[in-house]
Amino acid sequence: MISTKQLTWNKESKTFSAFISDFGKNFQFERIYPDACDEGITVLSDKTGKTAVFYVKGIQRNYEDGIQYWILEADQKSIKQNPTLKNVKIQIWND
Repeated sequence: MISTKQLTWNKESKTFSAFISDFGKNFQFERIYPDACDEGITVLSDKTGKTAVFYVKGIQRNYEDGIQYWILEADQKSIKQNPTLKNVKIQIWND
């Protein structure tokens, strides 16, 4: 689980961001549904104490086909529980 304390918030773009190394050397995306292969993270809000699931929506690659960053979006269940998460993204930079 990732805390919002570990993320930087950009209000204008509605995007949290961080470097993958900020989560420790053993960090890996987790399988978020038992019956599917979708991967992502669970985020704990420092303000509300509530959690939300974000799934990997896309991967941006560089010219050498290396990963530059991952883009994650809140899943539908999390948005239903907290509509303010609609259009919120997390960008995790590969460093």
